[in-house]
Amino acid sequence: MTPLAEVVKSLVGLLVAGEWPQLGRLVSGSRLSIDDIRAVVADYGRTLTMPPHEVFDQLDVVDIVATSQRTVSVRVPLWTQEEGRSDLELVLTITEVADGLWQAHVDDLLVP
Repeated sequence: MTPLAEVVKSLVGLLVAGEWPQLGRLVSGSRLSIDDIRAVVADYGRTLTMPPHEVFDQLDVVDIVATSQRTVSVRVPLWTQEEGRSDLELVLTITEVADGLWQAHVDDLLVP
């Protein structure tokens, strides 16, 4: 698994576990607040679960070229206990701020 995929997997794990304070610290400055993210999950009304391992090896990653540091947009399909692959999708912007050090922002949590 790539370092970027590890970052995404870690963030999804916190989202699935409902670790709101820790997730909030890691994605501070995001377009969505932790309260917004929590509300979307609650409104969806199903129980999030970790996606299969291969999801993190097949992420939808788009490089954003107008930046001085490597910055990517990542779309992550989410899973629930009730549905398996759900309609929910997590949209992140992730920047490599130093070699192996990443900063993430949640752009959206939506049903595309």
